[in-house]
Amino acid sequence: MCKRTRARVLLHMVDLAGVEGRDPLEDYRAIRRELEAWEELKGKPEVVAGNKIDLLQPEEIARWISRFREAGVELYPISVVTGEGISELLRTLSRKLDEAPRESPSVPVQRTWKLVPRKGFRVARDDGVWVVEGREIERLGRLDLSTEDARVYLEEELERKGVFRALRRAGWKGEPIRIGGLEVEFELEG
Repeated sequence: MCKRTRARVLLHMVDLAGVEGRDPLEDYRAIRRELEAWEELKGKPEVVAGNKIDLLQPEEIARWISRFREAGVELYPISVVTGEGISELLRTLSRKLDEAPRESPSVPVQRTWKLVPRKGFRVARDDGVWVVEGREIERLGRLDLSTEDARVYLEEELERKGVFRALRRAGWKGEPIRIGGLEVEFELEG
């Protein structure tokens, strides 16, 4: 038996300065889409911090606050470099934690482990596209690949789970791969 410890409040931090040319609101939405896949996380209270306001003009900060508010999200603008807005963010987090229900630490949670085969997927060829099927792998097909980080994460997970090895064994030569509703191409390494 073990005691369950879970986050009671989620803190999301987005880059308001858009240094990498990304849209902070779209980054937040991508995070939310990812969290929807996790039953225990999707209903958690959250706080959204917009960092790097030291690189923005006051009217740009106001524009971001307004855009997030229009999307139904309260944004807390901060600068980790200067410390601006950090105190308000910490007060908000503290208040949200006080309001969030506490899980009883005295109630133990019994975990049952079920052994399943490690290779929980299959690969097949369908009209010039390699299809990878399997519940755990198809979850990765929900990723928003608009960022390089997400694409690198997908590639690392497919490698770690043995998908590339299985594809190569089946005759994959770098053709497109379909995972759930996602179709991607990877460069075939030596």
